[in-house]
Amino acid sequence: MSCPSFTNLHGFHFVVDSKTARSDGQLLGNPFHGESYHDVTTDTSYRSPLVRGDHDGPTNYIREIMSVVTDIPFVYRDVFPLGDGTIRDIVTSEYISTKFPTSFMNPPVRVGALRENSYSASITKALNRLRDNTAEIGAAIFEARRTAEELAINAKNLLAAWNAARRGNIALAMRNLGLGKRDLLTGKSAANAWLSLIYGWLPLMNDMTEGAGRLVKGYRDEGFIIMARSTNKWLFEEPFTTGDFKSRWLAGGGTKCQLEARIKSSFLDSLDGSGVLNPLSIAWELVPFSFVVDWVVPIGNILDALTASAGLELAAGFTSEWYDTGFESSVTSFGDGIKIVDGGEFKLRQYRFERKVLDGFPLPRLYAKANPFSTPHILSAVSLIRTAAGNSSRRYR
Repeated sequence: MSCPSFTNLHGFHFVVDSKTARSDGQLLGNPFHGESYHDVTTDTSYRSPLVRGDHDGPTNYIREIMSVVTDIPFVYRDVFPLGDGTIRDIVTSEYISTKFPTSFMNPPVRVGALRENSYSASITKALNRLRDNTAEIGAAIFEARRTAEELAINAKNLLAAWNAARRGNIALAMRNLGLGKRDLLTGKSAANAWLSLIYGWLPLMNDMTEGAGRLVKGYRDEGFIIMARSTNKWLFEEPFTTGDFKSRWLAGGGTKCQLEARIKSSFLDSLDGSGVLNPLSIAWELVPFSFVVDWVVPIGNILDALTASAGLELAAGFTSEWYDTGFESSVTSFGDGIKIVDGGEFKLRQYRFERKVLDGFPLPRLYAKANPFSTPHILSAVSLIRTAAGNSSRRYR
């Protein structure tokens, strides 16, 4: 989501418009006309200072926009009769924007809670995905180590076979190549034995070539850089009535966390994968009915993420947050004895985007799952509890 701005310049800029309220009618039997003026900030724009450089990695950045997109005056009639006459009968037109502090309007507190929850969820999920990715890289490290060991063994066997064949000990050469008597070609001539030796040599040399290629191209050059990202979005709507105004807040936004990490210690990474560095996580999974708590707040994910960065160093990372809010309002009343002719319309939009560069791995944070009391969740929890209770009763019979 985004909101158009009147300028794209860096720094803070704003637009102020003079709004005129007009009144026309009769006052004490005489024609009446009046005007009053109010300055309203209709647009603001902030863009963080220009950052020069090669921009190899993410940079800190802020973009904020506020705009009054609709401002239709509301119209009301004030009539005060007295006996056979009328003291006043005046129709007034006023802009709704003059009734709100456009530059300082903040959405409800709950929007802040949704933003905080989205931020926490994106960080924790990214850490857990990073942990999953390191497990895959850890497997790659294991494969690389195994490839190197196989390459060394094959090289030793090949050299032993070569030495044995050079001394004329064909049987020993065959054994070093993993060939038995049945692998010899029909006949006992030296030519046939040598041909069998060649057929044993070639596959071994081919295995060595492929293994060396995997080590050079697949493992060393890639540098073991891994990346994990998580994006979480939220929506909000709240209609409400205050005083003379019927209003509504609409909002939506989200948070993204992206982490790029480099394997620093495969030993630590393998320990984390086995749970040695985080026994609390394993212990939590053994607690009876721990899934009931995880249903509301994913404690297990939090605990798993505590060691997500084990054996890693942060190569690059950032969080980005954005939200787009809209405020709508119209007039429903304006005091005793006053008739609303036209309720008018006022719409204001606010947009904000902020990217923060991380200088280290963020800590996992608690966050709440969406709709924790939905019917499917309740049914699942009841079913799991009954199953667990049944297993427990059978266990101790």
